[in-house]
Amino acid sequence: MFHVLIAEDIKPIARNVQSHIERIEPRAHVVATAYNGLDALEILKKEPIDILVTDIRMPMMDGLSLIEAASSFHPRLKSILLTGYNDFEYARKAIQLNVCDYLLKPLDSVEFERVLKKLVTTIENHKNESNDLWLSKCLHQDHIYHNPEMQASRYLKIVIRYGLSPSNRSELTHALLRYAFNGSFPDHACSISDGHTLAEKVMLVPLGETQDEQSILSSIQALFHKLQAMNSQIHMAYHIMTQGAEHIRTCYTRLRETLDHQIVLNTSQLLRLSEGDTEETRLSESEIEKLNLQFQTLMKHGGREEFIQDFKHSLDMNEDQSVWLLKQRLMIISEAISKKIEFTLNWEREIEQIIRISSSCAQVVDTFIMRCVLPYYDKFKSRKNNVQETLEAIDCYLSSNLYKNITLQSLADELNYSVSYIIRIFKKSRGMTPMEYFNQLKISEAKKLIVENEKLLFKDIADALGFTDQHYFTKVFKQYTGKSPSEFKQDHIVNRKAN
Repeated sequence: MFHVLIAEDIKPIARNVQSHIERIEPRAHVVATAYNGLDALEILKKEPIDILVTDIRMPMMDGLSLIEAASSFHPRLKSILLTGYNDFEYARKAIQLNVCDYLLKPLDSVEFERVLKKLVTTIENHKNESNDLWLSKCLHQDHIYHNPEMQASRYLKIVIRYGLSPSNRSELTHALLRYAFNGSFPDHACSISDGHTLAEKVMLVPLGETQDEQSILSSIQALFHKLQAMNSQIHMAYHIMTQGAEHIRTCYTRLRETLDHQIVLNTSQLLRLSEGDTEETRLSESEIEKLNLQFQTLMKHGGREEFIQDFKHSLDMNEDQSVWLLKQRLMIISEAISKKIEFTLNWEREIEQIIRISSSCAQVVDTFIMRCVLPYYDKFKSRKNNVQETLEAIDCYLSSNLYKNITLQSLADELNYSVSYIIRIFKKSRGMTPMEYFNQLKISEAKKLIVENEKLLFKDIADALGFTDQHYFTKVFKQYTGKSPSEFKQDHIVNRKAN
């Protein structure tokens, strides 16, 4: 909204000018009317006036003197002169004072509309450019610059990402974003800036203290739907900041991380960052280790088709999986391939390109297999796997099948080695047979189940972990822990109550 001051000593004319302004330009608001030049000057000193519409001949101070006096403290003030005199000297003086336009009375409605709309648009563009530059500095520089136009007790911060990857080139220009914003937030100003990457745009909206949150959320939804109509791959994260402008940069970082971690393929998303949110979806160390071991095991399979199917299964993917998690999984696989073929490629860039051209997780994986895995398949299949890799593959297979009845033969078949070879290398390294180690893992899992759910029956635990009966389960449990399941459970209950 742009503030207008009318300076006109004839009241009917002043009312007529105000009526014209209110009718033809909704972005302009008449905040005051002065009936002489001195009163107008005092208002200009106190109020943030954008446009002055003034008569030339007025009591106490004429319009030209008013404009000249105001220019000393308000250099950006835009002025329109009204006069009943078509006098060249007035026109010449007006030009010297950078008056925006010079209109003759009686007022021509069409001409006044043209002049006012042009002037408001010019001011709006200038303010937008200034505010956009200020936001850009807040995002990319350490020093926070003071900007009275954007001061507020709270802000709405929005980060918009076009497409899936931060390196995409956004098709959302500042002009398109502002158009969508103005249709969704008709009574608000906003700053728009490019983010740290090509795909991102940032919007900052000062909010009034009294505006209720529901109306803000409705406007956010309207903006999201307008942007979605422009492009089907819009991801938008927002946060209502209650801190000052000095927190803009921190908030932007958190919103970017929200998008990084939660963007899903083939959909648009509207995400809200709440106070205290620190959610970060990363694979745990155990998940990374498991995925690595699974891939190493897969590389020993004989057939290419079987390898491809098992590889897809090992990724444990679904279409609701975030791009962030999928990318992490593929990077782990890429690093494992690099170790096998003994040279490193720019896997991250390759995966980014694959994600950008894909519309589903399945398509990402299929393209990754074709471009990043199969070209090196023969190389890593032909390399002899060392003993440590085989041991790690045994670990992975046994750890992944605790609830199954695994035999030495099924283990040997899975790894494509003889039973005698597996027993020999495992016993030499671990001091026990693979099946003894498997039982040790099962008893560790049984202890965990007993602690986490004291109501579970020992028989049910034994059945779940593949023991032939409860008696044998109890015997193996005592062999590895020195206690029966009942004694272990009782000790746990006593310790829990003591703590």
